[in-house]
Amino acid sequence: ELYEPYHLYEQDAPISLINSQIVKNVKLLTGGFSAKYTDRMSGIFNLDTINENNEHMANFSLDVFFASFLLSNRINEKFSHFLSVRRSFLDLFGVNLDRQGEYKWPMYYDIWSKLNYRANHKHRFSFNFLFSNDEEVYDDPQALIRPEYFTSLRRNYYGWINWHWLMNRNLYVTTTVGFQDLKKESDFEFDFSLSENNIDNRHTNLLSLTQNYYWTSFNRHSLEFGFELKKFFSDYFFSEVRTNRYKTTQDNIVVDSILVNSKFDGYTLGGFVQDTWELSKRLKFLMGVRISGQNYTDNIQIAPRSSISYNIRDNLSFKLAYGWYYQPDNFQKLRSYEGQGRPNKTVSKSIHYLGELNYHFLKKSTIKWGVYYKDYKRLQEDFEFDFFNRYDRENILDEPFNPISGYSTGFETFIRHQYARSNLFSVAYTYSFNRIKNEAGRVVPRDFDRTHTIAVNNIFNFKPNITLSALWRFHTGDPYTSSEIRTIGDGTVGGNTINYYEFGEKNSQRLPVYHSLDIRVEKNWQFKKTSLQLFVNIINVYNRRNVKSFYWAADTRDNQLVGFNLVDFPFFKRFLWLGVGVSF
Repeated sequence: ELYEPYHLYEQDAPISLINSQIVKNVKLLTGGFSAKYTDRMSGIFNLDTINENNEHMANFSLDVFFASFLLSNRINEKFSHFLSVRRSFLDLFGVNLDRQGEYKWPMYYDIWSKLNYRANHKHRFSFNFLFSNDEEVYDDPQALIRPEYFTSLRRNYYGWINWHWLMNRNLYVTTTVGFQDLKKESDFEFDFSLSENNIDNRHTNLLSLTQNYYWTSFNRHSLEFGFELKKFFSDYFFSEVRTNRYKTTQDNIVVDSILVNSKFDGYTLGGFVQDTWELSKRLKFLMGVRISGQNYTDNIQIAPRSSISYNIRDNLSFKLAYGWYYQPDNFQKLRSYEGQGRPNKTVSKSIHYLGELNYHFLKKSTIKWGVYYKDYKRLQEDFEFDFFNRYDRENILDEPFNPISGYSTGFETFIRHQYARSNLFSVAYTYSFNRIKNEAGRVVPRDFDRTHTIAVNNIFNFKPNITLSALWRFHTGDPYTSSEIRTIGDGTVGGNTINYYEFGEKNSQRLPVYHSLDIRVEKNWQFKKTSLQLFVNIINVYNRRNVKSFYWAADTRDNQLVGFNLVDFPFFKRFLWLGVGVSF
């Protein structure tokens, strides 16, 4: 399990630190997943990287955002290796001016190295090292109330060893030993800060041991079992005095003085066993259980899970799944900015009910229908007050809702059709409801609830070596909590002005619907052992003004604050993205 696998957390983490060129297989499990997967209650994203390589290959690519280099090398019959390096370079072009302040483009890079060693036909080893670095700087000395700035440095080291051992023809064993180091160092000051030189530092070390067994036993049974042990050491320091924008009113200014200075360590332990029983060539039944515990929670979690699949015909099958899922608080990502200094004792819990029907037709086409219901028996707050919704503007924010439970239910369908030799067309549609409930019994839409979601994708290959791909997306607008900004004070910019919110009902409003078309054209040239690739991405082809959120823009006249105007904060307008790649 890889913790914090993204870049630019201060920008709401939009970029994965996994280079897609080294990914061999991707599996997204959105519900009803089996007991062998770790303690998560909504979904699993499983990635397999390339393993042993039969040839030497190097690739260098450059586009408007970053440069990447990939080297894959088969050293001999026993050893193979790959190295992936990526770096953004927009920071090399200087800074953006925002009002009278300056925002330096963030710099990030990642390195992933993997060495494979095949000792013999029974033993394989892989040695992995992953490192990522993010740096971001923002400075606005002429902000509305007081100077704003923040600096952020994040580093993520992760090394692990996999040992794959074929004990005999029926028993396969995988052992993983890993160490991860997560570190963030930041200092900041925002409009609502009443103190200077505020600090947000956090550091977690994590040691992990995972042991999995796969045993093909007697009488059409396949048994999987294993355990995982994690030992962590965490250190948090957060210091800020700020106006509480949620509780402050005209008659009562509420000030939060937050100081978290917390060092703690602990462990998590989990184990599972599951049996896949092939009752016949058409009917399979899976029964499993996962048992987990953490030193910072009150109880052991016992999670039974089961599924049944049946092939009605060679081209028609269905699956039913049921399971309990628990998710403990993240020890590596406490909400220290809200005063949290220890992981919560409460463990979130959901129960999944899943039905799925698959139909294959015309040899190369598939239709998949699915229904699901996730009952969140215990649910923790997903409200955040972190950097990405604090700096640069008065965002339309949610106030804390303190949910205790919720549910997610829906229907989804997916159609995929391969035509000609290698052209692909697919359509996906989801109809869903996501709701949360608090102690007062109020039920409201959850953040990012989208009733309707549609994606249409087409990949068409021309001769010679030209690929045209198009992706059209549509979804219902995200819910948001309406608000008004009120001002306490004389309204003088830089004086003793204090702004506060008056909120409407939680998530009672919705943004406009979203839809956008992206097109990508690739051209490849092959020269003996070298290939050249050029690509053009056109993002938001018809320049749809999709609204990501709203924000309150200050209206100042003669150095006097006279009010706030509600302004759209859009996604990308039409954008041209160019790139080139060379492989040899």
